[in-house]
Amino acid sequence: MELINEFFIFFILLLIISALYIGGYIKLKRDFLFLVFIGQSLIYNHIMPTKYVYENLSLTIQIQTYITLQYFVLIFYEIPLILIYFFRIRNKKINTSISFIVSQKNSFLHNSFILFCLIFSFGFLYVSITNFVFFTRIGHRALFELTQNLSTIEFLIYRIYKELGLFISVLLLILKISSGRRNFFNLLNISFVSNVLIYGAFVLVNNRLQSIIFILILSFTYIIFTNIKIKFKVLGFVLIAVFYSITVVTNFRDSFSENNGKPKFSQVINPFYESNEYNDPLSNRLNGLYYIASAFDKIDTKGYALFKPINHSFKMLLGSFYNSEYYLNAKRNLLTNSRSITGVHFFGFASVDTYQTHLSELFLSFGIIGFLLGSIIMANLFVYVTTNIFEPKSIFKLLLAILMTYYILQFEKDFISILLGWVKLIPLLIILSLFLNLKHVSKNV
Repeated sequence: MELINEFFIFFILLLIISALYIGGYIKLKRDFLFLVFIGQSLIYNHIMPTKYVYENLSLTIQIQTYITLQYFVLIFYEIPLILIYFFRIRNKKINTSISFIVSQKNSFLHNSFILFCLIFSFGFLYVSITNFVFFTRIGHRALFELTQNLSTIEFLIYRIYKELGLFISVLLLILKISSGRRNFFNLLNISFVSNVLIYGAFVLVNNRLQSIIFILILSFTYIIFTNIKIKFKVLGFVLIAVFYSITVVTNFRDSFSENNGKPKFSQVINPFYESNEYNDPLSNRLNGLYYIASAFDKIDTKGYALFKPINHSFKMLLGSFYNSEYYLNAKRNLLTNSRSITGVHFFGFASVDTYQTHLSELFLSFGIIGFLLGSIIMANLFVYVTTNIFEPKSIFKLLLAILMTYYILQFEKDFISILLGWVKLIPLLIILSLFLNLKHVSKNV
């Protein structure tokens, strides 16, 4: 029965997407980021939950709960999200042929920034390796204790680069393309390659979603700023790279656990490696409805969590950059995100590593109204980002759109992190705007 419902949901979504494509609403290059987001929704909310139910029929899983939740997501989140985005973006009449480059206002500040990015990347590498925090999949308690041993300057380098590594890599790529330099051995290229390798290695061994986003955003940036057409062979290469990155992340975690913290290189890079002892199926890890389904029956007695998880996420977001007392206390008690507060509300204890997405926070706080509000907000965020990547009115808006891309594509993140995670970095964008500028050029250039 669950498979029939799954096919029906796919049919509805396929019908909507087909109608929009035939009607000329969908442009692959323009809508690439949004389509990636919709693809995540299909995986997290439909494919993997259905696979999870099918693989665990012998357990006491409430199949009807999963079916109900999938229809809730479809009707109150995905359909409004798709319709709002495509009707709004079509009215923007965006030209996907980039007609500008990013130039420098002040060469000294420009070159200083490039040099700073190079030093910053190696500073992060040194701090994270010497303090054993390069690999973060060691448990929240262990990671918290290690990061508390960092000095203030080490903590700032480590924390800020984790947030900015992708943004720096993408910005350096844009500057590289805009400069038109052919020779490899220059400061800009060296800084770009160093940041891509260091940050890429960091996300590759720690987070499958962030490694996918890293590859996709870099590929997307190169495609649109070089004004090349998206070819199937290029798209195929990107998809292979994405799939392999997932494999490497999964292998690293399994090998790390299986070999007592000493992962074997041969196991990590082997696409066919499987750990029999520490094998956690993708249907578990990517089951985005797991947390909602676990708490679904308790809503009648406990009520919705309302603003408690969002309020906590907001305080953690602000406190993470200056180690506020609230932030430190929450870390000590493993109340690190919204799902931990939701766990306390519904189950009486914090749930830190539970499988979830940003939809968990929306539904368990406000029910289907949360889905509707989330769909409206996310659709408009994607419209803003897409518009200001292809046709920015100022360098600040371009930089902000690039920065926001990293946050809005992270389907597993808390909703507040997606919505406001970038706000604390606005001062950096203002500084960059002082020595960078948009220069409009001929589209044939």
